[in-house]
Amino acid sequence: MLEDVEGAHGISVPEGRNITVDFANHKYSVEKPGAGSAGTQTQAFQLLKDSTITFKNGTISCTEANKTAGTDADGYKPVKMLIQNYSGLTLENMVVDGENVAVTGEGTVDGQGIGFYTAGMQANGRFFNKPPHPRTRMVQFYRCRNVRFDGVEFKDSPGWTFWIRECEDVEASRLRIHGDQRMINNDGLHIDGCRRVCIRDCDIRTGDDCIIMRANVAEGKSLVCEDMVVSNCVLDSNCQCIRLSCPSDDLIRNGLF
Repeated sequence: MLEDVEGAHGISVPEGRNITVDFANHKYSVEKPGAGSAGTQTQAFQLLKDSTITFKNGTISCTEANKTAGTDADGYKPVKMLIQNYSGLTLENMVVDGENVAVTGEGTVDGQGIGFYTAGMQANGRFFNKPPHPRTRMVQFYRCRNVRFDGVEFKDSPGWTFWIRECEDVEASRLRIHGDQRMINNDGLHIDGCRRVCIRDCDIRTGDDCIIMRANVAEGKSLVCEDMVVSNCVLDSNCQCIRLSCPSDDLIRNGLF
């Protein structure tokens, strides 16, 4: 991309394509009509199976007009899902920003975390030594509402796999989050300062915390993490399967495991 795009329409990528899109630090903002099957064109991007697709270095969002729009005279509904994924999708340094956000399908997001570790093992033989260079988090959502993850595999994050920060109404279901258990700080679902979170039917294996509920104080403001339910999950950690809070955190309440 050469510049920000405002008011774009949805894009559907057919089966069997190999595509890399470099957003070059620009923002792609979508409004209706979206992509999808006839009568359900409500996706910003519809990525069909047997394709290999990479999005990198940018932001995908909906326009402000889309957020308040209704069905128009041609029957088009507002965009409700930013990415509907059935492909082999890689998100590299991307921000998926907005309300009513969903990442669903049968694809795999591969963080290739092992490539960040080059300094050998710790003396105890359980973990790699911490590398000298920064390690990215794989999925990060900040101040979003109505967020849904379903059915996707997230593999070998070099840092936290998910950092869900100050979001509301979050659902994570049928996820497979597997990281090399010799890697440090590769948390599964890091839920930070969120409200109304449901995690169910997930398979999580990490070297660090599988699921953590916390209220990390930042920017000099108080923070609350509350109303989180975890059910029917398989957790396997080389450290802690479930963690509640860190010493510097603010208020955490109403967590049910």
